[in-house]
Amino acid sequence: GRRYYVYNHVNLTLPHIRNKSRDPNALPTWGQQKWAKRFRPYAQGELRFYEALEAYRGENLRTFDIAEADFVLVPIPLGAAIFWGDKADLEGAFGHLFNEPYFQQHPEKHLYITNNERLFRGDLKSMYHFAESGLTKHVVTKISRGILVKDFDAQFFRQYLMKFPKNNDWNAEENFWHWLPSFSHHWSLGYSHESSDPQYNLTLATFDNWSNKELNFFYRTTKGKSQNNSTNYRHAIFQSDMAEVDRLIQPSAVGYEVGKKRWLR
Repeated sequence: GRRYYVYNHVNLTLPHIRNKSRDPNALPTWGQQKWAKRFRPYAQGELRFYEALEAYRGENLRTFDIAEADFVLVPIPLGAAIFWGDKADLEGAFGHLFNEPYFQQHPEKHLYITNNERLFRGDLKSMYHFAESGLTKHVVTKISRGILVKDFDAQFFRQYLMKFPKNNDWNAEENFWHWLPSFSHHWSLGYSHESSDPQYNLTLATFDNWSNKELNFFYRTTKGKSQNNSTNYRHAIFQSDMAEVDRLIQPSAVGYEVGKKRWLR
């Protein structure tokens, strides 16, 4: 089977940033606006994904010889470095990465994880306001040949915008280019807010575990209007063929049940 390798140099893992993410009193350098407070648990959940992969030692999925790896995990805590760090943190981390011989040979095998929804969600123009955090056009261009793991699928949004060119919330024609894929390969991963809570254990995904899950697909939303003009996106699944939704692997749960106050929380 396919196996991964993880870099472990402190210039990439940024332990001082990880420590800040565990400190409830650590002040953010980005995201101080009220609407951006949610990026704290996003970054913490993102780190738990990294740390679970770093801690795993099973040779069936992981190799400690980079030459044997099918892909290489880059453990730069992107969301946390932007939330708690400064420009020098990411500049130093990516400077180290770009000097790694294996990156120079195989940038396409390198994998990056982030659940900061504002990172890498569109073309390079939408990344410019992160340049002051160290994610410059030069950096994004060099890593974009790799694999991005994120909590949404940019291609899905592009398809949705093509199908529904106008809606009550957003002018899709104006936002179409906002959802251009920024990496050569994308892979969607679950929402990281819940994974930021240490009471939830991150376990190895196996066929047996999947077969015995209580729910295979879970999606709930409110019928009311959502914040940040996202109503049509939250309701998109219900505008599709519900017969297809009903054929999801069972047991599954899809519907309108979450009250607005609980949803916003």
